[in-house]
Amino acid sequence: FFIISFCIYNTPLFIIPPLVLWTFLIYRKEFFISRKNRVLSLAFFVLLILGWAGYFYLVREGNRGRADVTIFNQIGIIERINHNIFYLCRKGFPIKLARIFFNKVVFLARAFFKNYLAAFDPKFIFFVSDDNPWHNLSHLGFGNLLPVFLPFVIPGLWEVIKNRQKKQFLWLIGFFLISAMGNGITVDSPISVSYTHL
Repeated sequence: FFIISFCIYNTPLFIIPPLVLWTFLIYRKEFFISRKNRVLSLAFFVLLILGWAGYFYLVREGNRGRADVTIFNQIGIIERINHNIFYLCRKGFPIKLARIFFNKVVFLARAFFKNYLAAFDPKFIFFVSDDNPWHNLSHLGFGNLLPVFLPFVIPGLWEVIKNRQKKQFLWLIGFFLISAMGNGITVDSPISVSYTHL
């Protein structure tokens, strides 16, 4: 299922590049230890870039319709920012200071981190799930993981954090943090489909 989901869902398009970069940073010494490893690493990187470019070329028309589900293409961002700046100016704030607190970068960063952190909410993970009726199993009392797994998740996370000096555990921590990025850029977050890799 894990490998098939990399071919079907859009979340891997967002998590694979940072995941490959994270893997390279963790195992960089192993990549360059021999000429064979250097050639294989370069070949993998080239294939990854070609596959990514090919995917975007083949589905460019279909992806235009999905652009509205990201935080980057929300209608009314500029209007909300201008409204907040106008409100602060009316309350006596200098306009330059108001523009520091309300601009597109700050708005998108806030939206990203709010959605990103929502993916780690235990209520969402174990009990509620998302609002989409196709993915939502909360009427059965299920979230994305069954509550029966909670006693195993906590010691597992503790073990990974405790052994973070080892490369494989450090890689798992990075994978855990990177895998929620799909939720960070989605408007209706958290979403179970973006959560499949977590």
